Amino acid sequence: MFHSSRHVAQDVPLELSAAHGARTAPAASAAQVASAANTAQSESPASWAEAFWFDNRRWFHPAAVLGAVFVGAPSARGVSLGGLLVLAFIGLRCWSARHIGGAARVHRRKARKRRHLVTTGPYRYIRNPLYLANSFGVAGACMTLARPEYGALIGLLSLAWYAGVVRFEIRTLSALYPDQYPAYSVAVPAIVPSLRRRAPQPTQPAPLQPWRRVFVRERGALGFVALLLGFAVWQFTQLGG
Repeated sequence: MFHSSRHVAQDVPLELSAAHGARTAPAASAAQVASAANTAQSESPASWAEAFWFDNRRWFHPAAVLGAVFVGAPSARGVSLGGLLVLAFIGLRCWSARHIGGAARVHRRKARKRRHLVTTGPYRYIRNPLYLANSFGVAGACMTLARPEYGALIGLLSLAWYAGVVRFEIRTLSALYPDQYPAYSVAVPAIVPSLRRRAPQPTQPAPLQPWRRVFVRERGALGFVALLLGFAVWQFTQLGG
């Protein structure tokens, strides 16, 4: 989903042109933006530990699902909730992919090609919608395989895991988009969305990815969802739901 920290740029000057609508969040004060920018600059370059965490961010979820196989004891209610979370996972991933395209915002080559920070679609309300989607997905998968309490715990741990990854991204995105990201990070929450805090709608938003390309990019996730939902239906009938 994301590329290695080796692709992070140190400085790519960019500009953000946006119209502030009546329903957008209040503009960040100059002091808030300056504070966010100074924090990112004072902590750059990213520490080795954070870069390592970012590069190995995918290991948590397979381990959690494997743990669910050993925990077992699913319930009909948990399987139902898990199926809904899996649907939320794929819906949010596809919506995000339609706006972000074929690579993460921290990818240097794609950042130079885009020339702007992606702040449309789900990125208006949350800076890391793919991480929230993945947390939905792993929680839903675990609920179809194990006790619902285990799935809920894994979902929370996934959010905590990504909180560490976000620390690395704050540094790299501030370097890639120095004129945009500080204000964006103040206005928009990192992982938990808020309808009151949102990015302004750009006056000239970037073209959306065609749905066909989105589905091709997300073919692995779509296949996973199809298999998991099929298993959830079978599991639900076996549990007498």
